[in-house]
Amino acid sequence: ETPSYLKKYPMGEISVNTINGIESFDLHKDTTQWLYYCDFDKMIIRAKVSSEATPIYENSFELGYGQEWIYKPETKTINSLKCQLAEDTANQWKIWFCPDIQNSINLSGIFNLPGLVVQADFLPFNEHYQLISYDTQSAICDAVFEPKEFKQVKKDTRVLKSYHGKPGKKTKLEKQQEILKQ
Repeated sequence: ETPSYLKKYPMGEISVNTINGIESFDLHKDTTQWLYYCDFDKMIIRAKVSSEATPIYENSFELGYGQEWIYKPETKTINSLKCQLAEDTANQWKIWFCPDIQNSINLSGIFNLPGLVVQADFLPFNEHYQLISYDTQSAICDAVFEPKEFKQVKKDTRVLKSYHGKPGKKTKLEKQQEILKQ
């Protein structure tokens, strides 16, 4: 697939008039701009930006890793899906999710919501996300789950701990790694 904005900006550039003149912004013209992959069987996250030179970052994570959510009583129907409002405790996200469609991870690496994100606002950057469509019936090619980029050398990083854990306490994964080193 190619980015949909290339239909409107085929040269991969946006120019904006500002008080100080014209500012230009380059857009990615590549099909893969950012890879973010979660494997709940292996409890790992892999991430890579589009540049060939950058390594793949691989993190282990604990069950329960992710944001803490405050579930609001408000509901509304969006694209015929009954959604509930949730906000994170850091007051960065305002999200409408559909609890009837189970999903372990959502856009932008959002964990711990009990359903599919249908609409979201990331308040610090004034970003808005809207689900256009979803499909649960189509076959997905294996290359989606193991793209060639993930066959490159990986850079191991820290274990992503649950926000709900106690500071200073070792995770189950860290304890297992310690035992393996002995």
